[in-house]
Amino acid sequence: MKIFYRAASVFIIFFLLFGTIPLGGESSATFDNDPSYRIVCNDDYEYEVGMAIDEAATSIHIAMYLVVIGNTVETLIDKLVTAQDRGVEIKIILDNDNDDEDNPGEEDYAETYLKDRGLTVKLDTAPKMLHSKLLIIDNRTVIIGSTNWSDNSIENNNEANARIDDQKVAAYYERYFQAAWKDASEDFDLGTENYNGVTPLIDRDYFPGLMSAIEGATERIYVLHYAFKLSGYDDSLSDKMFDAMVNASGRGVDVRVCLEYSNWEDYINEMNQYTINRFVSNGVDAYFDDEWQITHTKLIVIDDSTILGSTNWAYSGLNYHHNADVLIRNADFTRDMVDFYREYWLDEDEILVGDISIYRQFSSDDVTSGGILRASGYVNIDSMRFPDATLVFWVEDTSGAVVIDSQELRTDAEGKYDISLKMPVKGGRYVVWLSVSHEGTETMESKEITVTGNDADANVWNGGKLLTILIISAVSALIVLVLLLMVLKK
Repeated sequence: MKIFYRAASVFIIFFLLFGTIPLGGESSATFDNDPSYRIVCNDDYEYEVGMAIDEAATSIHIAMYLVVIGNTVETLIDKLVTAQDRGVEIKIILDNDNDDEDNPGEEDYAETYLKDRGLTVKLDTAPKMLHSKLLIIDNRTVIIGSTNWSDNSIENNNEANARIDDQKVAAYYERYFQAAWKDASEDFDLGTENYNGVTPLIDRDYFPGLMSAIEGATERIYVLHYAFKLSGYDDSLSDKMFDAMVNASGRGVDVRVCLEYSNWEDYINEMNQYTINRFVSNGVDAYFDDEWQITHTKLIVIDDSTILGSTNWAYSGLNYHHNADVLIRNADFTRDMVDFYREYWLDEDEILVGDISIYRQFSSDDVTSGGILRASGYVNIDSMRFPDATLVFWVEDTSGAVVIDSQELRTDAEGKYDISLKMPVKGGRYVVWLSVSHEGTETMESKEITVTGNDADANVWNGGKLLTILIISAVSALIVLVLLLMVLKK
């Protein structure tokens, strides 16, 4: 009995000390938990990155395509300096576009600025572009996605990133960082590995990983992307992705594609418009984002998986640039991403055939008498920028009487229109109407405009009256002269 009590005592003490019961044939070694992750979108990025830097204990390694010095970026740089002061190793590699060989030492160039703050910085090796947006912190935390370090990117853009906490995932991206730090002139061949649902996609591993996911899709493919360029060549990777998505739609997968519409880069609009038109002609829902919102994401949702990162869908991005992306197979993470960008991926019952909206901007709220008023904007039908739509406009006074008859114009290949109206000479309040109809549905937009008189109009009127008086006087004088001559002849 004493032996039993002693054995029991040893058992209890062992359990209290180690919290586990060693069983025959099983290792007592500890393992990492599954990776944890969460979405980091739009202006949440500053908080998430700032917090990760503040919590760093050993190292922060950054591979960043673009750094533009501004107030928000300076805040993050200040945090890096503070972390370095407490002993954290900071290393930053940038694409060589971040400095200008013709203007070395200028403070507005990132390499010079960061080095002046005492940080260790290196430009990548030409000729390849380092297009990644990647942070690795304490060999444990990875923040990866589409956000460049610029105030505009952090504060204003649509951007999609993920924070992943896992040692093995971080170790993989650390190998990528070290390869870039050593020599970024060639592609990195790190192999494809899966860590409990997280698959890093580096450089040329991105395309086969994405294609495999598209070809295996059974329910949905949602795309929110900055650039999608088709070339028409048989060996074009982006064209192969396009064909795979059209095929997926044909087998019943819900495919929706939303691309950036830029109000300052026309080549992006031309590229994306062509791709949208091709999708639509193949029966796939495709459309632009809002013109006033920069969508810089490189995001695709496939069933319950999300792929995000820095790869644009164009020749250089897919075939040549260094990019860091990730595939996360997790229903909760994917649901959060879809919820965040729900306005770009509408439910089917929210997309109505013939649903029309007219966006318009007027050059002014008031015009001088007989002056020119300009109106410009675009037409959306079924949540897509609509080319060659018929737009009707006319002008009424406040009583509803038409003062400028209705006229027709068509939107251009990008769904845009531009109108120039010569407003009435008579001063007062007028209403400019714009109308579009489609498949039995009509929508109208209006704008009230004030027409004000001016001295020029008065001078024109007075000049006309004076001219009339002069003509009458001249004719009268001529008649008097003729009569006088007749009298003299007698």
